[in-house]
Amino acid sequence: MPPKRRKLLGRRTAAASAARAARASETPEQTSLRLSQMASSSAARLSMESAAARTERLASAASTMSSRRARLSVEERSLQNSQGAVRVARLRASQSPAQKTLRRLRDAIVKACSRSLESPEQTTSRRHRNTRATAASRALEQPQETAHRRFRNALSTASARALESPAQTTVRRIINARSTASARALESPAQTTVRRVRNARSTASARVAENSEVRRQRLENISSFRASLNGVTSPSASFWSNVAYNYDCTVNYSARRDVQIGAMDKVCTFCNAKKWAGEQPGLCCSGGKIKLPSLDEPPQPLRDLLLGTTSESTHFLEAIRKYNCCFQMTSFGAKAISEGGWMPTFKVQGQVYHLMGSLLADQGEPPQFLQIYFLADYNEQVDAHLGILPSDISIGPRRDILFRLQDMLHETNSYIRSLKFALQNNSLPSFSVVIDADRPPHGEHERRFNAPVCNEIAAVIHGEEHNSRDIVIKYQGGGLRCISELHLSYDCLQYHFLFPYGSDGYHFKIPICQASSDSMSTSKTVSCRAYYAYMFMVREGQQYSHRPDLIARVFRLQLRKLMDLILKGQVFGRAKCHMYTVEWQKRGLPHAHILLWLNDKVDANKIDDFISAEIPDPALEPLLHEIIKKNMIHGPCGANYEKRSCWSSGPTCAKGYPRKFISETQTATDGYPLYRRRSPAEGGRTVTVKGHTLDNSWVVPYCPLLSKTFGAHINVEYCHSVKSIKYICKYVNKGSDAAVFGIRRDNCVDEVADYVAGRYLSSSEAFWRIFGFPIHQRAPAIVQRIVTAQELNAVSLTSYSTERWWP
Repeated sequence: MPPKRRKLLGRRTAAASAARAARASETPEQTSLRLSQMASSSAARLSMESAAARTERLASAASTMSSRRARLSVEERSLQNSQGAVRVARLRASQSPAQKTLRRLRDAIVKACSRSLESPEQTTSRRHRNTRATAASRALEQPQETAHRRFRNALSTASARALESPAQTTVRRIINARSTASARALESPAQTTVRRVRNARSTASARVAENSEVRRQRLENISSFRASLNGVTSPSASFWSNVAYNYDCTVNYSARRDVQIGAMDKVCTFCNAKKWAGEQPGLCCSGGKIKLPSLDEPPQPLRDLLLGTTSESTHFLEAIRKYNCCFQMTSFGAKAISEGGWMPTFKVQGQVYHLMGSLLADQGEPPQFLQIYFLADYNEQVDAHLGILPSDISIGPRRDILFRLQDMLHETNSYIRSLKFALQNNSLPSFSVVIDADRPPHGEHERRFNAPVCNEIAAVIHGEEHNSRDIVIKYQGGGLRCISELHLSYDCLQYHFLFPYGSDGYHFKIPICQASSDSMSTSKTVSCRAYYAYMFMVREGQQYSHRPDLIARVFRLQLRKLMDLILKGQVFGRAKCHMYTVEWQKRGLPHAHILLWLNDKVDANKIDDFISAEIPDPALEPLLHEIIKKNMIHGPCGANYEKRSCWSSGPTCAKGYPRKFISETQTATDGYPLYRRRSPAEGGRTVTVKGHTLDNSWVVPYCPLLSKTFGAHINVEYCHSVKSIKYICKYVNKGSDAAVFGIRRDNCVDEVADYVAGRYLSSSEAFWRIFGFPIHQRAPAIVQRIVTAQELNAVSLTSYSTERWWP
């Protein structure tokens, strides 16, 4: 080495030794100050660099570093990496959270800038290099190191995702989905098969290692995730488990999102029906398979009355059913059921039928329904329309409105015009008009014809040749004829304000639409239930009033939330099995009977923790106090109060109210416990209901948690005996109310009778069945075991075996 170079190297070595000695004696504050000054100086110098100078400096540094590392042996490089890792770890451990955040931000910016300058080939090369390095590093890991790394990565990922905003989460998922899709698009079939087999093995091994608790939690997470895709959250056991026994009066349970059904703000992408998030996607149109024409825009006179804001419009909407009765062509036959007092729904017993008479009334008989439209004088028509209604109604139709609606129907309704045409253009003394049940449905504009002919809607026939579902209208006489509910004119002949043009209703030839191609399938047709489920959906521009279908849909959602709270939230603990049935009684509104078997037995001393038969403290729990006062007070009934249905079968209340006062809950030997009901003298509270002061003897047993959560009538009882459980099982399975009545045939002796079971059916139950909601649920499923004789085996017969054995 030349002397000058040796001298320069010696000076640098001495300076380095002096610097190391000086830095070894530094305090942490001096070190931090020195590093900060160096960073500021370096940042100022780098900020003045040009792009070319920066590129040259980085290239020179990389070359120097590369040549220096190339001279190192494997042992020296490993030692250097270890020392560097220790030094970096010590430095990062001493950083404050703010410094750590600043470092990560600076590193991210540098890395992003560096990668933005990469060419596609450089990016691919870097990724391959990183993949090989990662694989080599993980191959040398011990099992404990692998587990520790995965645990550390999971914590880091969880903490990072916890800080994400909803928008950031969405962006991350989209980026990940695109990355996964692009990676899988480059896979060969063999690679795809290997990946799937590897994933299947991994999943299988993970499932084998699961215990019952882990499996339950996994299934609950899957269910919650699927529900969250539709904006629905299910009650989680992590919050709700055993809350019924640890009720906190300061918590507003009803405000939690996982027990709310939300608003009806979801719109079907196929038919624009408005739905709740928890409803089935195919409830309205079966996922786009059903496409029906919308109801026609009503004629202007009817539109003004339906959508107007005048007093005339208000009167019409209040009496709209009476106006419809005035103009219907068919009469409505059914046995209506009235319970007395407030009756929110329409309820009938047995069969509902529509009847139609002849075109002209018999001699000496006043015209009725369809016959009114053929009176020559329009004033006589209005008088006859008014004569259909009873004279003692409180709000009757107005004559001027009837005139306008009558003129409108004569002008627009295709059935009225066709039947008038048939009557005026046939000179035969006797004929029949047939409305064909299987005629081609109306086209889009055929219903608005200007010059009708008789064969567009009805055909004039002579004789009795016709289909069993055809509507046959005699010229005169012939009595009343029942109209098939499967006739396409069944609705429009009865409800003129829904079908003012005489549009077709349900028929057998409505095709199912292929949602993917908007083409009609000729092999399958729309069922009657699916047709009406589609028509009854709420869509834009419709009114929410007088909608019994909403009663059924909301009750279905609330019942599902209640069952989710009990089964998934486990408010009473883990349930082994359950069963419930839905009924409609009295006023026609729905209610459910639920029977629950718990995994852990409830101690008798815990009954008061989740069942109460007392009025809550209005000062401590004002919300629950109002709920119990409104929903859980029986009656009052009896001689001193308004007589109720519970007294109809005897001299006392069939439900046993008022109950006796008792200071402490007692478990009876048979039946239900005697719940604590303290008298006012013992500190029991009173409420005023319908002007009467009532005490705890009138309270229906309830669960404070469920009552406060749902704000409804929920009667909760503790069944601790076989007799009470047998009674509840029988009650759950008995079904809706039914009546048995006898029919006596003419010219038959009295002892010959036919008995027909007649079901009471309300409008809300009709909608429940139209939407296909379940009436009964039971879990787990019970399969009856096959009992065979000794030494004999059960034999299953197929169509093939029966053909062979019994030709």
